[in-house]
Amino acid sequence: MPAVHPTILFAKFEQSLSAGGWQSLRTSSEHQPRDYRIWRGGERLDLKVYLLTLTPGGTGRPKDEWRIQPTAAKIFAQGADYLTVILGYDEDRDVFAGFDVKAHAGPLGTSPSIQIKAKALDAAVATGLALHVKSSAELVFAIKPGFLGLYIEYLRALHDAKVDPAELTLLVDMTSDPTTVSQTDIDGAVTTPERKRVLRTILRYLRDRRFRAKVLTAYAHQCAACGIQLELLDAAHVLPVGQPGSTDETPNGVAFCALHHRAYDAGLIAFNTSYELRISKPRMAQLKTDGRDGGGTAFAATLKAALLLPSKPSDHPDAALINKANAHRGFVFS
Repeated sequence: MPAVHPTILFAKFEQSLSAGGWQSLRTSSEHQPRDYRIWRGGERLDLKVYLLTLTPGGTGRPKDEWRIQPTAAKIFAQGADYLTVILGYDEDRDVFAGFDVKAHAGPLGTSPSIQIKAKALDAAVATGLALHVKSSAELVFAIKPGFLGLYIEYLRALHDAKVDPAELTLLVDMTSDPTTVSQTDIDGAVTTPERKRVLRTILRYLRDRRFRAKVLTAYAHQCAACGIQLELLDAAHVLPVGQPGSTDETPNGVAFCALHHRAYDAGLIAFNTSYELRISKPRMAQLKTDGRDGGGTAFAATLKAALLLPSKPSDHPDAALINKANAHRGFVFS
């Protein structure tokens, strides 16, 4: 398998960060590692990034093994004021592998090879983030591009989970199926407040991303209220997260563009168990009183008469959840 050109590799790296809401600036001219400053909101991180092509394990190696060969590096750079990120990239699967620099802190030798199992790469294609625990106890992560920013933001927390068996068990379960882990599970197994915060954040992100993927796929990547695609879609919860009975399953989801998602969450629009869409008359009247009803006619014209539903009836919004959501928002259908 030929190596992917470094220009393409690092372009993919930058695009993947952008997909997760991160901005990046290359701060060195070196080939390997490349220095970056990345930021999102108030968070800023300095990185040294080693990024190589993942290739099959080679002669005499297990057939299910993939590896990077950082032959140009004598030792991986480490420092207190930056994160060292060691990545491989599999172009066919469109998946990264993230390795722990602490497990490879010494001289790399003349023919270094760092491995991950194909099973983890395949799992990440489906789930976004997968974990391979090596016999050496190193934790290696397989990462879809949309999850790369999450991985880098919590890089040390993820790799250091191996030091606590309870955390490692949680992480294995979370990356296999985040719906099997709850906030209560984390609170019961993790003792330090900072580690609790990190694992809660990772769990929420994993659940949100998988919920989004399931819902957008079910709705053929089009807004259920207006039909737009254009990569402007969100996965909205029918019954909001935190309300009793809310789930991350597809029947509690609906694909909305950003405009109609905000309108739904604000109680400006809603739908009933027949999936008919309505604009809230009381809400519009209040907006008119406040002098903020501009564009109301054009907004109403964007709405379909009823939701554009998934092809599979089992993915349609659940009637009980719809009723609970409308009661929660105070939306009354006449």
